[in-house]
Amino acid sequence: MNFTFDTPCIINEMPQRSDFAEFGKFEAKIAFRSANRAYLRTRAAEAQNWKCCYCGTDMQTSDTSRKKYVSLEHVIPKSEGGADETENLVAACQGCNNKRGSLPVDQFMSTRLTNTTKAAIEEVIAA
Repeated sequence: MNFTFDTPCIINEMPQRSDFAEFGKFEAKIAFRSANRAYLRTRAAEAQNWKCCYCGTDMQTSDTSRKKYVSLEHVIPKSEGGADETENLVAACQGCNNKRGSLPVDQFMSTRLTNTTKAAIEEVIAA
């Protein structure tokens, strides 16, 4: 069985499971997760004025190189027990997200970032 669901890049309203009632149970679960991630990514990007939390570049919802594409970043990586909760999520450009990988934020910042950006991230972590 093939299942295709095109999630918009920007979702302004919190998705509800009932929004996907026309799908089968499995497909609805996948569609809801995808829509929810797009919603969280949009909220994080808007909270940061569409600036990468690491390098400060203007992020986009489409970019041919994808380096500036907005992505959802876990402050504490999932591989280290970080949760998929808003307190642990920020928006980062795809380039920084890929370069950071699962490095701790402070280690990545020490090799990559300006003092202004470091202060902004430390503020997010302290919140």
